[in-house]
Amino acid sequence: MARRSNGFRTVVKVAKAIDRANKQAIRERERQEKALAREEARLEREFARQQKDYERQMRQREKEEIAAAKERLKKELSDSKAMYELRCSERESLRTQIIREVLK
Repeated sequence: MARRSNGFRTVVKVAKAIDRANKQAIRERERQEKALAREEARLEREFARQQKDYERQMRQREKEEIAAAKERLKKELSDSKAMYELRCSERESLRTQIIREVLK
């Protein structure tokens, strides 16, 4: 007697194949979601690092500007002092000259 093919076995095989494919698709989707989450976390860390670096550069630039302003102020003060001393010496010289002319 020849064995007849059973349609139920075929249905079970197809159902199992569909189930395996579904499980594989779920695993793949979970892998992709984890990879996406890792990438997002990496991008967030990178953005935070860039933001921190930018803020550090801005603080450094502020410090340099303040130092430059102080240096300019010191130079202006030094120049003003030198000009004042020059004017004082010129006045003293003029005063001395006038006194010598009067005494002659």
